[in-house]
Amino acid sequence: SGDLLAVGTPGDDTAASNAGCVYIFNASAPNPNEPQHLIPNPDPGAGDEFGKAVSIAGNFLVVGVGSDDGDGADSGRAYVYDLGSAAPTTPVRVLLNPSPAGGDRFGSAVSIWGNLVAVGAPGDDATGADSGKAYVYDLSGPTPTVPSLSFDNPTPVADDKFGSAVAISTDRVVISSPDDDLGAANAGVVHVYLLASPATPEITVQAPNQVANDRFGNAVAISGIRVVAGAASKDSPTDSGRVYSYNLTSPTPGVPSASNGKSSPSSGDLFGTSVAVDGLIMVIGTPSDNKTATDKGAAYIFGPAAPEIAVIHEGSGELSSGDAAEFGAVAMGTGGGGSQAFMILNTGITALSISSITTVGGNAGDFTVVSSNTPFNIQAEDDITFTVMMNPSAAGLRTTTLRIANTDANENPFEIQLSGFALSADNDTDSDGLNDVAELRMESLGFDWQQPDPEKVTIYQSNLQAAGFHTPGDIGSIRIGRPQLSKSPEGLRLSLSLEKDSGTGSYQSLPFTVQGTRVNSAGEVEFEFSDPGGPAFYKLESP
Repeated sequence: SGDLLAVGTPGDDTAASNAGCVYIFNASAPNPNEPQHLIPNPDPGAGDEFGKAVSIAGNFLVVGVGSDDGDGADSGRAYVYDLGSAAPTTPVRVLLNPSPAGGDRFGSAVSIWGNLVAVGAPGDDATGADSGKAYVYDLSGPTPTVPSLSFDNPTPVADDKFGSAVAISTDRVVISSPDDDLGAANAGVVHVYLLASPATPEITVQAPNQVANDRFGNAVAISGIRVVAGAASKDSPTDSGRVYSYNLTSPTPGVPSASNGKSSPSSGDLFGTSVAVDGLIMVIGTPSDNKTATDKGAAYIFGPAAPEIAVIHEGSGELSSGDAAEFGAVAMGTGGGGSQAFMILNTGITALSISSITTVGGNAGDFTVVSSNTPFNIQAEDDITFTVMMNPSAAGLRTTTLRIANTDANENPFEIQLSGFALSADNDTDSDGLNDVAELRMESLGFDWQQPDPEKVTIYQSNLQAAGFHTPGDIGSIRIGRPQLSKSPEGLRLSLSLEKDSGTGSYQSLPFTVQGTRVNSAGEVEFEFSDPGGPAFYKLESP
């Protein structure tokens, strides 16, 4: 945190076998490689492993001791230190297990942000043996050693170990269950909670392509809207490990925004055993890395290019440069045309400049970019949306290239291949007597401009001049030709009736029911009715 670095040594034997200690280094000190402070275990016991879990923010340090036996074997506790005080090696707060029991391992995971401290107790049995629990403390509150929030496993099963890893920020806390069996045995899940509404998770995420014993969530970190989760036992190859990043404000927050691994992974690397994130910079611990020597270990730093463009299409999700986006069938002429929306995101760490968005080549004149207002800048983790309109000038396949000129170092320009198939009222592709545009506009009734349906066309033509029949232009929203309001002692009354013709030449009543009638949130009356059968036309009337 800042210039301060906390390093735990849980196997230190100075006070007792594996009692542990913590070293504090100051990067701005005259001798930054020499510890500024040595913090001993304040209540040493053999096997405590003090320093196995540490977290630092500003001058405050939290040390978790999940194997502390003070309130029962491995019941656990945590200590808070003020490194800026006159006694930096003496705890200012001791956080005791609120419901101590042997094996709770309270303090196995700790995290601090400002005055907020998160503590995991993965061995807690409140909702099942080792189902787990977690707590949040407010050090600035009136009772700083009493949890301000507590979290039970939202889907408790024995041995889930909820609370094995925790991470806290200004408004959220991340709690993992690496042994959760939701996707596969011990595949793991990660829960994200809003501190303002802690009753249920804001979102629960799983790693893609879950496999048994992946232990996704063995380590977690959070910075702003970005959550990072390690899956050190991911097999690609065996136990090589992988790390996933999630953007909580993206349209798909449960889908990883990034997936990182070693470029040349080896079995047993355990990449992702520990993770840290600050903005868009990640540090990934790999304790068994073999790059320079067997199991010597390494830390990897990741940061996206600055800036980095990403484009999302409303119809097909995230695109790579060169991918296609289709408009489908589009009608020519008045009332025709089509549109597609695109979102440009900057996933880099500095502003992305967009100098132009244009269509080039092919039938570029049939495609128009609107709502772009170039040039403009997109800040890191921000986005803009624009629309492309297609108004075809001729029937058949129409294509062009959408070109986005930008400052991404390796994706400039970003290009998307646009296509749409223009339909003309002069054509009848399926030769059923209805032109292509008419059938496209009546698609909701089951018409298909490529597939003939003589039965449906016969019904259409026999009803074309019938009273109350609705033309293709009206068919999307049935409208009453002569709405009437009748006066009654209670007020005004509107009566409606619905009739159906399945091709017999006459309409039959289709009665509404009380159960199928409701008023929606917009104050509109909606009718639902069971209507099995083939093609038909309907008539809505007001007496």
